[in-house]
Amino acid sequence: MRWEAILLAGGKLEKDFEALGNYSGKAYLPIAGKPMAQYVIEVLQNISKLKRIVSVIPPGGAPWAGTTTIPGGDSIIKSMAAGFKALNPDTEMALLVTCDLPCLTQESIEDFMTQVENSAPGLAFGFVSRQDSEAKFPGVPHTYLKVREGTFCGSGLIAVKPSDFSALQSFAAEATQNRKNLFKIVKILGVKFILKLLLRMLTLKEAEARASRLLGFPAKGIRSHFPEIAFNVDDLLTLNIAKKIMTQQLPTALGPYRLAVPAGDFVFVSGQVGVNANGDLIGETVEAQTKQALENLKAILESQNLKLSNVVKTTIYLTNMGDFGAMNKIYAEYFTNDFPARATVGIQSLPKNARVEIEAIAIKN
Repeated sequence: MRWEAILLAGGKLEKDFEALGNYSGKAYLPIAGKPMAQYVIEVLQNISKLKRIVSVIPPGGAPWAGTTTIPGGDSIIKSMAAGFKALNPDTEMALLVTCDLPCLTQESIEDFMTQVENSAPGLAFGFVSRQDSEAKFPGVPHTYLKVREGTFCGSGLIAVKPSDFSALQSFAAEATQNRKNLFKIVKILGVKFILKLLLRMLTLKEAEARASRLLGFPAKGIRSHFPEIAFNVDDLLTLNIAKKIMTQQLPTALGPYRLAVPAGDFVFVSGQVGVNANGDLIGETVEAQTKQALENLKAILESQNLKLSNVVKTTIYLTNMGDFGAMNKIYAEYFTNDFPARATVGIQSLPKNARVEIEAIAIKN
């Protein structure tokens, strides 16, 4: 099955976040050194089944590297429509992902996609049990729905066949128009369905069947045991929880040393290779590893309440000086002005067989 992803990052900045700064949208809010949506994009880029990522951005929003970036609409349905319009004609299934899932993992998305492929619906929506969610993310609030099988919440993952999106769009428009008309809502859903829902006697199969009849094509709920697909950053509380989680996921120290050591007005940051929080090397190219090493550097600096602009000196180690040009191109994307002093050293090898390592000295003021 040919998949493409649509990253829904076109929403305006919610009022709860306005005091944090002049950001184009929630997708650009920083968490542990990088914009929130960047976490989602990096996970999507590692999934081989996804042939392309289409990112929908708000007016004035910066484009996301490695994606096909398009402007969104003034509602989530219009932004979805823009995303579907940008898909390649041979796309068989679109994965819709919201930008506010910073804890998302490759394994959680691949599990969702596999379940979708096994059931082959026109629409698939992910959901997570309260038990799974609270076990991994205690204190994170959700809107839960109790049915006969248990208590569940929705997620930020949806899969839709492009050929069925037009019908979904029409239904969503009708539902939005009638959302305040109780009589029409009862007429659409049915009295029996609503009574069962209120009495908590409704089953998941009944909910799927009703959704399929209303839409005119098969709809399927995908239960996931990965609660990260449902951890949406919706307010300051969940943003602060996400920051705490992601700060704890700073790059792993590969030996008996600290990631950063404050000393007077300076902070000395240990050399960073392109590994993730689990200590796994990201990518084989010097470009990918340089990017990850610099992302690690940013995250460590943020844990010290600093930014890249605080860096006054870097030292770069390369196992192949022929990689200098490719490394330098990525480096220039992170240090764009007020450049720090720098030295580049050619060496024989690095931990994890990495191709590049970057250390830094930053000043607090």
